[in-house]
Formats: sequence, structure tokens, C-alpha cells
Amino acid sequence: MSNKTLETIERGECHLSVKLKEDISESLLHPSNKQEETLVSEESSVSELFPPSSDKESERARKWFDKIYFPRICVQEFLQIADQLRGGGDTCRFSGRAFGSYNVVVYIIFDDGVEWAIKMPRGSIKDGQEHKFLNSEYATLRHLWEQLPAIPAPRLHSASFTTNNPAKTPYIIMDKVPGVPLWRAVRECEMRGEKVDEMLRQMADVRKALASHTWVETGSLTDLGGEFGVVVNKQLTIRNFFDDWEQIHDRPGAFESSIAYNSNLLQETWRNVQKRDRNSVDTLVQWKIQFYPLVSPPFVCQTTRWRFLFGTHGYEL
Repeated sequence: MSNKTLETIERGECHLSVKLKEDISESLLHPSNKQEETLVSEESSVSELFPPSSDKESERARKWFDKIYFPRICVQEFLQIADQLRGGGDTCRFSGRAFGSYNVVVYIIFDDGVEWAIKMPRGSIKDGQEHKFLNSEYATLRHLWEQLPAIPAPRLHSASFTTNNPAKTPYIIMDKVPGVPLWRAVRECEMRGEKVDEMLRQMADVRKALASHTWVETGSLTDLGGEFGVVVNKQLTIRNFFDDWEQIHDRPGAFESSIAYNSNLLQETWRNVQKRDRNSVDTLVQWKIQFYPLVSPPFVCQTTRWRFLFGTHGYEL
């Protein structure tokens, strides 16, 4: 274990048990004659604090979790948070973990079999800043539960969008939804024929339900909390995922009409093309190429009805 990890434990930043602190400190202060066994024991003690890896997890992923990501936060605190959310009547433990390009998910299982998923960003954010993308996803799921219950969505239990919490990371705690991703169902489970037809029928039902509830503005949903609840705010897309909150705050929006939205989008597209293509002829050609799909009817339909759902589905990693 590194000195940095020990210092974190001694400062009490993560509320580990007193017995565990004593065991770890003792192993570091009084090593045995067999140095290799001591190192293995120390690493095992730390790994037991973290959500377990699966058999399919690569060695590289395991090292990233155990040596980089988990030491940066206080993941053990989620067990106490989950216990408090359920009233303290059921014990719980970590049951797994996964990560994608942008987020990490750890799973908790209670002794009665109930499973929860905790979603956190892979990257770190500055103290005091709000993770707006996680907020938007929470707002979207809340909107589905409150306004469109016919659409299947995981039930929310708790959330924090800053690092000002015991776990030291933004997070959403929700029900773990059974099933597999679509790509895995097609590739590994050989989903064909009638099953594909059923999936398309369900997707059509979801689109129909979404069409029954439209918003006046175009943007991304945000949970302001309290009496304000879920509102449409500035648009968040994959293009500004890595922008800091000052850059996002300075962007225009939400937009009161499709015309205002598309006008701003075309202006941004034109600026980006000008930066990339210095030659005036190439600039004009590239702008026309990007301009054409932006003014087609399907695009306008998406921006007015379903744009707020982009990038906010359940367990998208």
C-alpha cells in the first residue's frame, strides 16, 4: 500500500473501521521476514475494500480500478449510504463493477437479494463544481418516473452531483436493471427474428410515449431541486462533454424554438469549419456537407421532441 493511501486512512477521509486501520498500519509498521508475502497481504487487505472484479476483467482494468480510481474516492462509503437509505434493516456488500468511456458503475446487493447500481464519472471534477451531465441523466430518469411511467426506467434512490459527500465523487444510486446491452444480445445471444420484432415494437411504444409529452424549449433536462424540479436548461452533448462548467455556462440556451436552436447550431458548425479548413473553397464545401443533414425534417423533429434524451439512457457508460 502506498504512503498516500495510508495517509488518507489516517486522516479519516474514508470512514474505515478502527480494526481495519489497525490491521493495515500494523502490517506496514511491522513487516514480517517474508517481504513478498507481506506485500501480497497488504494488497489483499486493500482490495477487499473495493467492489470485486469479474472473471472477464483484464489485468489492466483491475489495476486501474484498484490503484488509480478507487483510491481517489471513498467507495466504501456507499455501503453506509445504501444502508441508511433502506433504514438500516438490511446488510449489504459490493457485488461487482464495470466501466465504459465516461462512467463507472459499481453494484451493491442486500441480504434480501435487492440489487442497486451506483453510477459515477470516470474523470474527476473540481471541488465545488457540479457534474452537469450526471445531473441531466438524473433529471431525465426522474421525469420518466413522474410523467411517463409507461416507459421502463430504473428507480432512483439518491444522487449527488458534486464531490461534497462522504464518497468524494458525484453519483446516482438506482435500481439495477436486469438484462444485457443490445449489442451483446445481438452478438452473443443471437437475437433474431421475432425477438428483434418485439424489441422494435417496444421502442416504438417508447417513442410514442415520449411524443405525448413535449417541451416548449430545446435543451437538456436539469434537476434544480426543491420547488423548481426538472426544467429544460442548456444543451449538453458529447461535443461539450469535456468542457468545464464555465464554458457550458457561457453557451446560449435553452432555446425557445426550433428555429433558434438550428440557427445557433449552424453558427457553431460554421465557426468549427472555419477553424479547421483555412481555404475558402474547402470551407464552403465542408459547411454545405454539414449543413444539409441539419435542416432535414427528421432532425427538426428530434430537436423539438426527443433531443433531451440524447446521452441519458439508463446505464450508458
